[in-house]
Amino acid sequence: MNFKILDRVCVKDIDEVLTVVDYKHIFGIAKERTLAYTLSDTSGCLYDYEDYEIELISRPIKKSKYDYLKMYVLVKNTAPIGLGINSVGHVTYSACKKFDSQIHKEWETYSNRQVTCLVSEEEFKQAIEEIEKIGGKYVLFNENDWNDQDISVAFEARYNFPDIFKTFKLHSGG
Repeated sequence: MNFKILDRVCVKDIDEVLTVVDYKHIFGIAKERTLAYTLSDTSGCLYDYEDYEIELISRPIKKSKYDYLKMYVLVKNTAPIGLGINSVGHVTYSACKKFDSQIHKEWETYSNRQVTCLVSEEEFKQAIEEIEKIGGKYVLFNENDWNDQDISVAFEARYNFPDIFKTFKLHSGG
């Protein structure tokens, strides 16, 4: 079976639903042409599997894989509003200069989606810990006018973020 980008699939021996994010043609042992798929799990890790190892779970209605590619920026809710908003610009700019992975280049070219959230000190630390667990990259921004404290953090763009990110409150800008 041919799978489409963004199909939700499962692989035997893995107890998680994965998302198809890319595919390529390869040649097998008998030089027959087959497809290999790149799959993403909820932590953003990528895996390659051949089509015979994958089973379809569900198929989305016409979307681009880049609709799921986004960067998260978190701002501490204890920061003064002016410094917090200013720090979002600084940390996003720093992140775009620092990150150079293929996924980041795709984000810059096709998506540029950014989710900015207002979080507590504890949520700020938990998010960094969760990203470090999966080997993700991030950039911290500290503010001189706020006792050199870290005020915001930008996480490298990815297709899936740890579940804790779904619980964060969007920054209203006010």
